[in-house]
Amino acid sequence: MVAKDYIDESTGELICAANMELSLDLLAKLSQSGHKRIETLFTNDLDHGPYISETLRVDPTNDRLSALVEIYRMMRPGEPPTREAAESLFENLFFSEDRYDLSCGWSYEVQPFSAARRNRRFRYPEQRRHH
Repeated sequence: MVAKDYIDESTGELICAANMELSLDLLAKLSQSGHKRIETLFTNDLDHGPYISETLRVDPTNDRLSALVEIYRMMRPGEPPTREAAESLFENLFFSEDRYDLSCGWSYEVQPFSAARRNRRFRYPEQRRHH
């Protein structure tokens, strides 16, 4: 899969859109138009599935604003979407520090865990006697 749109610089023509499957013909077109480096999306069936690529393929939106409006319509059905309302909803859902303050959860200090410390914690004597 191609990771971004590629345009022929001399004509302004779109050679391929992002998320298009890379074929030998497409590779030849890109090479002929002067593109030396091609960014791709790596997927495999083991641990890097094509989930994002498949989601983008069925997504009807083509730009940021239309995507925000679609999210707004799903979250607030019946309310007319405006640019400001859609942007505000998205910002508050995902980027608001008031809603997602994770700082307390990630500030633990890791200390070495020695056997002596473990024994004190569970009230075991330092050395056990064997009869």
